[in-house]
Amino acid sequence: MGASRAIVTEMAGTTRDVLTEQLDVCGVPITLVDTAGLRESVDVIEVEGVRRAEQARQVAALTLLVLDASQPPGDDDRRLLEAVGEPRLVVANKADLPAAWMPAGALPCRPPPAPGSTRCGRRL
Repeated sequence: MGASRAIVTEMAGTTRDVLTEQLDVCGVPITLVDTAGLRESVDVIEVEGVRRAEQARQVAALTLLVLDASQPPGDDDRRLLEAVGEPRLVVANKADLPAAWMPAGALPCRPPPAPGSTRCGRRL
């Protein structure tokens, strides 16, 4: 949020570290935790990132399951939809691109038309 703290590429498996950020949404304190994707891997470093992501998920009050809606679902997507229990919110990422699928009940995530929150009038 405002700083480049992780190496990010379009290549799956890039994210390894657990990144946290504190924010206030209309007076409600929230801790966001960004982790590696939960997927099968043989890469020892990625396996450790996935292990840490799973640890973070186990203590989360809510899991945001972000899936790429512009690509057909893969085995990892289907496994996550089955494995990640409630409470969760499924977010269909890349919703500004043509959709290849839409998970049932998913919230489409598009770039906002303008910055700011309509609920409390502040930028998030």
